[in-house]
Amino acid sequence: MSLVGDSPSLLPTPDSTTLPPLPLLPTSAQNSLNPSLFLVPLLALLLYRILRPPPPVALHHAPRTVTLKDGRRTLHELAKSVFAESGGFASTPFLFNGHLQTIWASFYSDWAKELVDYERETLPLPDGGTISLDWCPSPPTPETAHIPTVILLHGLTGGSHETYVQDVIFNLRKDGIRAVVCNFRGCAKTELTSSQLYCAAWTDDVKSAVESISARCDGPLVGVGFSLGANIMLKYVGETGKSCPLIGCVSIANPFDLLLGNAALHRTWIGKNVYSHAMARNLARLLERYAPALNTGFPTHRLGTQPANHPKCPPPSVVAKTTFGFSSVSKNGMASLDAIGSSSADRSSVGTDTSQTNWEDEPRR
Repeated sequence: MSLVGDSPSLLPTPDSTTLPPLPLLPTSAQNSLNPSLFLVPLLALLLYRILRPPPPVALHHAPRTVTLKDGRRTLHELAKSVFAESGGFASTPFLFNGHLQTIWASFYSDWAKELVDYERETLPLPDGGTISLDWCPSPPTPETAHIPTVILLHGLTGGSHETYVQDVIFNLRKDGIRAVVCNFRGCAKTELTSSQLYCAAWTDDVKSAVESISARCDGPLVGVGFSLGANIMLKYVGETGKSCPLIGCVSIANPFDLLLGNAALHRTWIGKNVYSHAMARNLARLLERYAPALNTGFPTHRLGTQPANHPKCPPPSVVAKTTFGFSSVSKNGMASLDAIGSSSADRSSVGTDTSQTNWEDEPRR
């Protein structure tokens, strides 16, 4: 050992016994840790996404679609002309598929800037329930009743605060069109005043909303629905048939057939373990928040966070019959309720010009 001043050094001298040096990683292993091996392909992919021309939009439609009321074009011809003007669709380079867009939208909505301002009205329903109508810029007056109005229905557990709803309204306002969002029971801070929430098969609330809106609006009315809201909107249009007060309807990302949609969702790992789990979690939060009000309709059961097989948890058939009055729900409940709620069951009765917009790689709402 060597001495430095009066303190012994613990460092070994060159002639002392030392441990052998650590072996170096193989050259191939060192290269595999080189960040450039990951960055170069990623940058190349982003550059390709930026520079490539927008891919054409493929429209799938029946051989014959409805003729518009002007008598000059069919619905699919109108859609083709819209996409022809845009030249195709190009997503944000780093959000090049539906999964990335869904994840981004989920985080972005927490800090996104409000694009529109609403004026809220509450609409009492015949059974004691309440829905809220968020108007932009404001409800109609005798002087503004002639302005065209778009009625929007949001997705599952959503509301007027959703970015996809605000984006549509922001662009409608540029053209001077009034918009109103129908928030389902318990959604978007709407107080729950009944022992009933909402479901895909329940169109009475939308019917009440459209009747209230049409009574005050003299101008054209158009319906727009997203995801679950699209299913409810299209189902309403089919149920009302030719008496529907809407002159047009746009159905966006509609599950359409709930049984097939549920089966498709659970065919993939990400669908079963990510999307289905996230939707169930959002519904559970809504249920937990309003459990006291909902439980007034179940004297012998209790809704809450307990497992579905808990003795106090009502089976789906009991929930469907008690809250929505369905008498044809089977013992297992879900299959027949999905069949009742699917807008595909009412498509033959649709008497309003309707555009059904779904895409293969869409964000999940």
